[in-house]
Amino acid sequence: MSKERPLGGVDYPRTVQEFRDWFPNDDACVEYLELLRWPEGFTCPVCDG
Repeated sequence: MSKERPLGGVDYPRTVQEFRDWFPNDDACVEYLELLRWPEGFTCPVCDG
């Protein structure tokens, strides 16, 4: 998986083998989900930090 921002509904593994390649461990899956949710990185909505 590339480090560029994935597009929801477009950039996802389409086979079980692709899934295993993209997400060899839980950390890889979390990183993918974080990029989908916070493409510019997480910013706290309360303190803006």
